[in-house]
Amino acid sequence: VWYPSNVLNDSDRYVWAMHGRNGWISVSMSGKRQVSGFSMRNGFQQESRTYYNNNRLKTVNVYADGTLIGSVTLSDTMGTQYVVFNQPLLIEELKIELTSVYPANVDDDTCVSSIRLTGIN
Repeated sequence: VWYPSNVLNDSDRYVWAMHGRNGWISVSMSGKRQVSGFSMRNGFQQESRTYYNNNRLKTVNVYADGTLIGSVTLSDTMGTQYVVFNQPLLIEELKIELTSVYPANVDDDTCVSSIRLTGIN
């Protein structure tokens, strides 16, 4: 099973995966914190084969405490990608909603290896 909580570990062997191309994931904190952005390891990054055999996020809508703050296009490359907000936000929850994918060579599962909030105060 590919639990959403897998995005919080530091291993590319475990991912969050959902079947298909519709869905979202959120990172919640206990209380409001100032956040300047997030980093993501998109796709199943265990190895090149698992990366390309599964869908990867292409465009996402980003919500802060339920309010849409923007749309982001991610690159189709292995490694960590960084998204920096125009200004730090005081939030309790960040939600990332899938709007399109880079299609898989084999499976119709969409995967994310990790998500980290950045600049937390």
